[in-house]
Amino acid sequence: MGHYHAREGFNTFSKLRPVFYQGPLSPIQMLFQPPYAGRAMSVLQTMIKWKT
Repeated sequence: MGHYHAREGFNTFSKLRPVFYQGPLSPIQMLFQPPYAGRAMSVLQTMIKWKT
């Protein structure tokens, strides 16, 4: 038990998880937050056209 010091000991007994950093521009926020002005609907219609 005496070998678990400093960063290595912390990492041994910790559950490390990735951290997500979001960029300043988010396409989801631009499309689906008010004011909508038909942007979300036009994107959905375009996606439906591309599907077929």
